[in-house]
Amino acid sequence: MVRPARLAAVVVAVLAVFLVAAPAASAAPNDACRNGGYANYVDPSTGAPFKNQGQCVSYVAGGGTLTQVTVLVLTFDQGTFTVTGSGLLPGADILLCNTSTGCNQLFGTVNQDGTASISRFLGCGLAGVLTYLRSTTAAGEVIESEAVSQSC
Repeated sequence: MVRPARLAAVVVAVLAVFLVAAPAASAAPNDACRNGGYANYVDPSTGAPFKNQGQCVSYVAGGGTLTQVTVLVLTFDQGTFTVTGSGLLPGADILLCNTSTGCNQLFGTVNQDGTASISRFLGCGLAGVLTYLRSTTAAGEVIESEAVSQSC
């Protein structure tokens, strides 16, 4: 005869193993389209961001795979360069370039999710020299940011 306390302990142990082994629930792909997220993805029929949530959800529901909008932005403020980006090739180099010396300085590396957010103090440069970034999109194409003045 099995004692109730021992049976309860066995049931709890089996339940605990089941809960640990159960895979984590993942968000539905079309959840990325909700709450304004649609603007972060490219509508392949236009090459531009989706115009609304409905278009994005419909595309995903039809079997489409979302592709992030590719952005590479460089800002400069009192000697500090800041880069933000998305839709980039994970692990790709982000090169700091300028109109005087070309692209010869590694600024950082793209995150594994294809985004970048890096700030570095590099000081002020020469008047008239423009600085820009170069990296690679998730599609393997070279992308450059708009150029900014490096003078303070």
